[in-house]
Amino acid sequence: KINNAEVKIGDSYYATFSAGMSALKGQSGATLTVLKEMSLAGVFNRFTLDETYDCTIDFGGFTHKMNAAYFTLNGGKLTVTNGTLNAIGNNAGEFIVNSGELNVTDSMTINGSGSITPICVFGECVVNTEGTLTSVDSFCISGNGTAGKGGYVVNVNGGSVTSAYAPAIYHPNDGIININGGTITGTTAVYQKSGQLNIKGGELVAPGEKKEYDLIHEAGKDVWVHSCGCIDVIIPDLVDMGLDVLNPVQPECMDLTFLKNEYGDKLAYWGGISTQQTLPYGTPNQVADETRWTIDLMGKKGGYITASSQEIQADVPFENLCALIDTANEYK
Repeated sequence: KINNAEVKIGDSYYATFSAGMSALKGQSGATLTVLKEMSLAGVFNRFTLDETYDCTIDFGGFTHKMNAAYFTLNGGKLTVTNGTLNAIGNNAGEFIVNSGELNVTDSMTINGSGSITPICVFGECVVNTEGTLTSVDSFCISGNGTAGKGGYVVNVNGGSVTSAYAPAIYHPNDGIININGGTITGTTAVYQKSGQLNIKGGELVAPGEKKEYDLIHEAGKDVWVHSCGCIDVIIPDLVDMGLDVLNPVQPECMDLTFLKNEYGDKLAYWGGISTQQTLPYGTPNQVADETRWTIDLMGKKGGYITASSQEIQADVPFENLCALIDTANEYK
């Protein structure tokens, strides 16, 4: 029995991986150790874990093949370590996390295939990774943009997240991505459409975006980029890639004086006049004062396109809009 077993938990041996997974249920803190190379192909959505699981799967240092949606977390806690998983098939993700916690250690490699994403986050869950995640035509970590499927927290603490022909991380939901370490590489390192992105460490590499910039410059055009929020940490990378114009330059979260002094000889700025405070809630005189201050600062020696930091919304009084336009016209 020991010689033929695929997995073990402590001193108990199991003939199949499936039998071992069933035995893990309810064994808090238990580790299932894989004893041989396996092909984990078969039924879509093969193993569903709930709150009764609090376990580790040690893949034994082997390389295994697995179907899409092989592990679905609907609760509980799963740590995967010490092995390589190669996806087969062409749909969904190898790990689908709806709730609970998934941990990928630094000795773990998860390789996607085709449109298979190594890790899909579809709800209020936590994913921590220090491992190696790769994909070819799809993302490595992905939400799906469906309403009500946000609330996740993804912590990239080390390792690498690499997609050859897609963004490495796709972030469309109301969740949080924390990049604390590691290397994120993709056509775009992180494609964010919603939620919060915090970059505290690590390295973001976007060869695909650099190629786009180069193509635009080869056509004799300038590269204009819109990126909301505080992006101080990535501006040096954008400059190195060849960015020409940055928008919207939100004064509520960006220091305009710092931006002009630090990058004013390398970038033109478009925006900078507050649409969150002064334009909707200030007086016409306050709007005029801020407009003059912004133009005098950002327009020194050129390199500034006068504009609000976002589109003019319906909460902006007509008189304030006129004050912005009339003040800007003083500089013609």
